[in-house]
Amino acid sequence: MSDATQRPGRPGFFFGFALPSRALTLLLSDRHLLGLALLPFLLGVGLSVWLGKSLNDLLYERATGVLAHFGFEATGLLGALLGYLIGFLALLSSALLLPFVNSLAAVPFNDFLAEATETRARPPLAPVPGPNLGQRMALIWMDLAKTGAALLVTLPLLVLSFVPGAQIVCFPLLWLLYAFQMLSFPQTRRAEGVGDAVRFIRANLGACLGFGFAHALIGIVPLVSHLGPPLAVVGGTLLYARAVAAR
Repeated sequence: MSDATQRPGRPGFFFGFALPSRALTLLLSDRHLLGLALLPFLLGVGLSVWLGKSLNDLLYERATGVLAHFGFEATGLLGALLGYLIGFLALLSSALLLPFVNSLAAVPFNDFLAEATETRARPPLAPVPGPNLGQRMALIWMDLAKTGAALLVTLPLLVLSFVPGAQIVCFPLLWLLYAFQMLSFPQTRRAEGVGDAVRFIRANLGACLGFGFAHALIGIVPLVSHLGPPLAVVGGTLLYARAVAAR
């Protein structure tokens, strides 16, 4: 059988849209990947709970001090009602902080998760030799350049998206930017810079749009949105592997 018949077709919109499902299936079937995905989530939950409890204790201490100043006891009815209110506000704060804390907690693990996914992709990606110190520094600067470029484009698009009618253009561009960021893990490891990433997206526009659109939908579903980051890291690597195989 020739290479042309063995080579998979170029991924399209529906391939990209189905990547979160493919990523979830892969995570559930592989303990190592699942551990890399769950660890930052559990750390984020623990940190959010700690922040909520610390906020609750601080507010309750200040509130009971104010009550005592005006002659009310903290063990009375007013103190109990105030305690319930503060507890609710602290719980709400923890829930609102959870997505941001999870994202921060996942940063050190995302590259490990993407690298572990490379050998489990179908077809798998060829391994990359470990960089020396100079190469590693160059890769860090390359990653920072990609992050800066994404921020420079994302912020104006987010502002413009509030203009009626502009969403038709802004939302698809934001989906592509999300794909740009999630594809960065395998690309940066292979010293592919901003220009290479843009060319990749142009060559695989449909798949990148489907990938970004799927994660936009995941992001608006309560609780399910917490699954988004690890699914995006794994899915972005699967997309890159399939596109490389189709070249």
